[in-house]
Amino acid sequence: MTYNGIFTTLSGAILKMGEMVDTTALVEYNENLSALWSESLINTVARKNFSAEGVYDALVSGSKFFLSNLSATLMAIDFISSNMGAYNSRIEAETLLDLRTYEAERMLKLLGDSKTINWITTGE
Repeated sequence: MTYNGIFTTLSGAILKMGEMVDTTALVEYNENLSALWSESLINTVARKNFSAEGVYDALVSGSKFFLSNLSATLMAIDFISSNMGAYNSRIEAETLLDLRTYEAERMLKLLGDSKTINWITTGE
């Protein structure tokens, strides 16, 4: 299966999942579904369809990095919470999940601000 995410690379999402991530389970989990979920959430919170053809590609690199980082973080949250058994302990998985959730909450809060959307779309 080919990875079809727009905002982030699969390797970027795997990096956020931590070194104990079970990449075999990730494929079975369907990374495309997770990417679609994260991108849909980003578009909904922003009230802007960054996934539309040509929109993401036209963004400046800083904006792309912000969206990529947020998408990878959301994918990590989604996967870690569904595959906690792959980590050395449940506490390790929960700690990583807590860190990624905090990171995502900060970015989603920014994304809900019209000034952030203006910066993402214009670079100013």
